[in-house]
Amino acid sequence: LRFSQRYRPGWQVFVDGEKAKLLKVDYLCMGVNVPPGEHVVEFKCASGHANLAVILSIVFVSVGLGTILIVRK
Repeated sequence: LRFSQRYRPGWQVFVDGEKAKLLKVDYLCMGVNVPPGEHVVEFKCASGHANLAVILSIVFVSVGLGTILIVRK
C-alpha cells in the first residue's frame, strides 16, 4: 500500500492494530506490505518534527501579519 506522504523515518504504520515495517516507496513516499483482504491501516507520526513545523508556521505567519499591520499604520 502506497501512502502519498513524503517518507520520514519518524512515522509508524499499523495494520489491523499491529505494528508493521514502514517502507520507502518510489524514492519519496511511505508504504506498507498488506496481505490480501480487508484491513485497517494507520500511519502515525511518532516524532515531534511535524508538530514543530506546524508551530513554526503559525509563528512565521503571525509575525508576517503583525509586520504588515504595523507597516500599514
